[in-house]
Amino acid sequence: MSIIMKLNLSTMIVSAIKALGAFLCVVFLPIMYPIYILFFAHLIDVVSAIRLNIRLYKKDPEKYKTARITSTGFKRLIFTIGFELLIIFLAAIIQMWVIPSIAITSFVIYLMIFSQVVSILENESTANGSKWALTLQKIFKSKAAKYLSDKLGMEDSCFKELDLWEKENENLQ
Repeated sequence: MSIIMKLNLSTMIVSAIKALGAFLCVVFLPIMYPIYILFFAHLIDVVSAIRLNIRLYKKDPEKYKTARITSTGFKRLIFTIGFELLIIFLAAIIQMWVIPSIAITSFVIYLMIFSQVVSILENESTANGSKWALTLQKIFKSKAAKYLSDKLGMEDSCFKELDLWEKENENLQ
């Protein structure tokens, strides 16, 4: 009798997993291409962050300890992607059952893609002396100064020199 119960329990678990997979396919299948674009934007953001780290490390190796992405940065990236997928899933559920006439899910995904594009532009314009980067520096604050000095609570930080360097390059052109 216990073999039959185990068989039935395992069959029920497998059936529940299949049903959950089918439900997720119904929810995510119509929006898979924008999600692929979002993942690609995250990949480009990581590459641009690595390039920024290399530029900062070349500028001053003593102040910028590493020219690569650390494991904490990778953990933060995985957490961010998981959080974004949760938001997309909730938006898809709201679109399916609450207000099906409005494309909330696509709006949410494209808003996330836009924020990734802004992050990529900030990364590429920070500590870069080219003309287009100097133009973007007028719009965006230096990413290194914005995140790292604020996080450490430093008013006169090593990033003040980076801001001065950017201003000097701006004055030259």
